[in-house]
Amino acid sequence: MSLSGISLLGPRLEHFELSDKAGVIGQLEHQHNEINIALLARAQQLGATILESDGDHELHQRVLADPNTYAFMGSEKHIQVVIKAVLAEHADSIPTLETKRFTDCSSAEMQSYPYVLAQRGSVGGYDKYLMENDLQLERLLRAAKETEFCDNDILTIFDRRTFIPTPSDHYTSFRTITAPTGDILAAGLVYSTYTKGQTDNHEVVSRAGHKPDDWYKGLWGEHFFTLLSHPDSPFFLSAKNVTSNVSQGGKVIPLTGDNPRPITSYEQSILADHGIDPDCPQLPDDLVESSYTIGRTIGKITSLTLGQDYMQHRDTGKKIFLECSGGPGLETYRDCWYKGDPSVTFGDLQTASLNAGLDALIKRNNQPR
Repeated sequence: MSLSGISLLGPRLEHFELSDKAGVIGQLEHQHNEINIALLARAQQLGATILESDGDHELHQRVLADPNTYAFMGSEKHIQVVIKAVLAEHADSIPTLETKRFTDCSSAEMQSYPYVLAQRGSVGGYDKYLMENDLQLERLLRAAKETEFCDNDILTIFDRRTFIPTPSDHYTSFRTITAPTGDILAAGLVYSTYTKGQTDNHEVVSRAGHKPDDWYKGLWGEHFFTLLSHPDSPFFLSAKNVTSNVSQGGKVIPLTGDNPRPITSYEQSILADHGIDPDCPQLPDDLVESSYTIGRTIGKITSLTLGQDYMQHRDTGKKIFLECSGGPGLETYRDCWYKGDPSVTFGDLQTASLNAGLDALIKRNNQPR
């Protein structure tokens, strides 16, 4: 079994020099780089060619031009730009894709409620607001104008997304983690720990430590989003929290893996609400197919693992693609392969998932052509 003929393209190797930064950030960078160095060494031992790129644009052009070249790593910002273009091109052939989700909205559509306003590039369920009325929109526009944030044009930093009502009493989504071959490495149904009737409005204390008397001082970046989410702010949107992300307290019900964590009887009822057999939980066939197609199409230009998120419409049962990321959260992998054991570290999960992605490439490379 080898990777002969396969090339992995990524940033220059000095990018992975072991970090000498102090503190937690330095430790994380050091661990991350150690994992990548070990993975590249394994790939080279198996016959892969390691290529270095001078930039994201060159990286993706070279990957798309050669069927045997795969991106090892790229910046998440550039990845999202490429993902949007590639998925829009394939919208007609992938049933879970809705073309409108990949087009810019007009100012008039901002008054057609309800919808979710999501900051472009934000991950983990942060900076997403359920817009339900004119008062919220008025506060949002006034905040942008009075702080001169985003040149008073919110459509440059936000995407307008259709609000999708989901089955069960919880906000839910599906997460799959795929290899660049499209193979599914892990999958689960993620649900909010609060019910829809219990959902609180966003009351997020500023991560930057700003207080109400600082609202008009240096309000850039995450400070602007604090304006929208802090209850003492004059621009507080009072937006319902409709996310199911693990980073927002959500939990994962495993749907794949050889060593999944036990599913509770309450979680079985959530699965049943989604049309999934609670006694034999599996990822629905339409999501298997979509995850494979998107994973194979997009995974090649992102990294060895790709996270994909979907929602199921409560009324139609249709699965709808939401977004994907080249750096997926790995709680799903933990719940599918390590029984949800909290002692399994992020470094362990990253090592295991990236090597699983590499194993999928090895398997594909050694199949008869």
